[in-house]
Amino acid sequence: MIGRETELAEVAGVLAAGRNGPAGLHLVGPAGVGKTVLLRAARTMAKEQGDRTVLVATATQHHGAVPYGGLADLVAPIASLVDKLPPTQQQALAVAVLAEAAPPKEGVERNAVAAAVTGLLRQAAEASPTVLILDDLQWFDESSRSVLAYAFRRIEAEPIATITAARRGPKDEAFELGSLLGRDTVRERAVEGLTVDQLVAIVRQQLGALLSVSTAIRLHEATNGNPLLALEIARVLATGRQGVLDFVDDLPLPDRFERALADRVDTITPAARQVATVVAALTRPTVGLLRQALPGPAVLSGLQAAVDANVVETQGEELAIFHPLARAYLLDRLDESARRGLHERLAQLVTDRYERAAHLAASAAQPDQRIADDVANAAQEASLRGAPATAAALAEEAARLTPADDETSRADRYGLAADARFRAGNTDLALDLAERALHSAPQDRAGSFIHRIGRIQLERDGIADALPKYELAIQLTTDRGERALLYRDLAVVTRYVESPRAALKHAQAAVELADQVTDPAIQSECIATLAHLHFNSGLGIPEDLLERGVALEREHHLPVQNGSVRLTEVLIRTWSGRPDRSLPLVRRIIDEAVPDDAVTRTYALYHRGIAEWRSGHWTEARATAEQVVQLVDQLGWGTRGAFLWLRSMVAAHLGDLDRARTDAIDSITVSEHTGERTWVPLARWILGFVALSEGDTQGTVAMLKESDKLRQSGDPAGALYLPDFVEALVATGQVAVAEAAMEPWEQAVEELGRVEAHGVRARCRALVLAAKGQVDQAIEELRPYTSAEGWESYEPFQVARNDLTFGQLGTGDKQAIAAAARGFRALGAVVWEAKALAL
Repeated sequence: MIGRETELAEVAGVLAAGRNGPAGLHLVGPAGVGKTVLLRAARTMAKEQGDRTVLVATATQHHGAVPYGGLADLVAPIASLVDKLPPTQQQALAVAVLAEAAPPKEGVERNAVAAAVTGLLRQAAEASPTVLILDDLQWFDESSRSVLAYAFRRIEAEPIATITAARRGPKDEAFELGSLLGRDTVRERAVEGLTVDQLVAIVRQQLGALLSVSTAIRLHEATNGNPLLALEIARVLATGRQGVLDFVDDLPLPDRFERALADRVDTITPAARQVATVVAALTRPTVGLLRQALPGPAVLSGLQAAVDANVVETQGEELAIFHPLARAYLLDRLDESARRGLHERLAQLVTDRYERAAHLAASAAQPDQRIADDVANAAQEASLRGAPATAAALAEEAARLTPADDETSRADRYGLAADARFRAGNTDLALDLAERALHSAPQDRAGSFIHRIGRIQLERDGIADALPKYELAIQLTTDRGERALLYRDLAVVTRYVESPRAALKHAQAAVELADQVTDPAIQSECIATLAHLHFNSGLGIPEDLLERGVALEREHHLPVQNGSVRLTEVLIRTWSGRPDRSLPLVRRIIDEAVPDDAVTRTYALYHRGIAEWRSGHWTEARATAEQVVQLVDQLGWGTRGAFLWLRSMVAAHLGDLDRARTDAIDSITVSEHTGERTWVPLARWILGFVALSEGDTQGTVAMLKESDKLRQSGDPAGALYLPDFVEALVATGQVAVAEAAMEPWEQAVEELGRVEAHGVRARCRALVLAAKGQVDQAIEELRPYTSAEGWESYEPFQVARNDLTFGQLGTGDKQAIAAAARGFRALGAVVWEAKALAL
């Protein structure tokens, strides 16, 4: 290799570093500058070391049509390690990447695939140091890129070296390193052009031709040292000439790189060009497919001619065009009729249903019901296989090809595309597609699509913008089952815009409609929502409603997931002041769960962790929180922020402040990325609580001001941060601000009438009163809610906090402070115990 000594040394360094942990090199540069040659050298170097697993994948412009196409190529050599993964990850890989199993009814999520690939790479690295070599990242399908990004960001200590390349030139779409890797263990290296002398050497090596000094300088100036472009120009220049090339005036200096590549294509024989065109149109061209597409004895001679002209490259049975731009040029040379005919012929030959769907779509000159149906079916399967970007692209094509008189199918296909784009994280495009679906939909389906628009706006624009859409959708929807779900969603939104009590009427309407359609899944969802709002409205625990919902779920064997009646009952009893009554319920759910039902176990363990924390079983809560995070990582859920919040909260109370801080920051980062805004104020509360534990009351105020802006309405459970906020505000002299923050919360406490909330409110009031010089009133306010008065709290930590505050209210009550220290010690709250002992 000429002129790449520095780059090769970097490759060798990454391979060496990758024996002991993650290391990476990302090569960027324009087409033809030599990135692929360097990756081939890296592959050879890694294989020569003998004791490494080397995984290679190269994408083409057509790979985007096949979900997980690039990823499947990468992991195929280590597919035997799948058996070492948890069952949920095995299924995700088998369905989405390896295509060895049909997708389940509910499909698989892309994040589950990502977690599975991460686990597979870790298994490979455990067996031997592993090298990943990925070329042309910009052309990997979006699903493969997303999964690789997930995996690479989670490689922490494994001996995995990544050497990757992507195009970057004036006309190339930006593909930054951070969009895939984003780690400080990966270096980015721009691959520059060669020097004049190096170009002369390459031309001599590849073409056997000599360049005069003036021609070499001119060639270098024209190409910026790009070796592939220089060779193309030199090849044209050398045609029919011998000896030293010295034709400066005639030097072909194309304005565009494409012209030089086109010159090579235009000089080959018609048979070779026909072969090259078929190869260019296929995603995974092989000699066998080529012979089916071009039957007859001439195909092999045409292939040989294309290979001899360096237009087609071969590696065993696999074929490839020598450069992506040449591929585009070959297809562009066909007139529209010939191009459609080629795609129609190839659609009958390829075995991959997604590639077949892409060929079918490209073959259609006008709407075609049969083709539209085939493409829509492929889109639906791509969605179930956890490839939302592919599903969206195919669904859009299916909608375009749907005849104008089939309004319902076209609307449904735009709706499928909207849902897929939404799952892929592109809410703007999802909203545009949902509006197209609404525009295409017949009048009796309008409500359904407005409902979809409302859900997208809820994530993109917030609750207030979504509310009118739900209200309009209800007016236009006649299907009772869908109306029930609309009222359920409207109730949830109204809870936050107004209050739980304002939302009750919508939840009750949802249950009434659900009872009329007798769909147990819809009934369960609506009953759970009504029960939760009934409790949060201060109306107590709706025992009859919960009993009915639990019986319904058991009778119809409905899954126990977030929002189910059984977990709603656990949640209600946890926050009712008697979490000890919720623990047997959640343990039963866990015991009854199918062993490989990781979803049920995850949700149930999450609620169990909260119940254990509130019951004062903090050691058990820590172990449970760890199990939950591990399960979420196995499942690859994007909602990881919620579960990190649980672990950070328990760690903070146990005094593991560094862990709490790290998890809370990660929870905020993940939640903001996924749009799960609910968890951001809760994670901020943990950061504020950590600061308060450390005595940094200014830091507490700064952090919890943001939580106060984002507070949930109605239920004091949504204002967990407030007691810490009030304490820090009082400590920093901001008493009036503390009173203002407490006012709406105190009103909610009065409405709900929960004893435990009154106890926490009493401490906040006492702090404010004492700061205003009304110490005697503060003491009388707090006294009934101390351990000395036998106050029973749903959370022992709050009892100890009340004792500590009572002991500090100007009385120096040593007994109260000693009681606080004992309470903190029993919980394991080492930081707060130290605070009490210091007094």
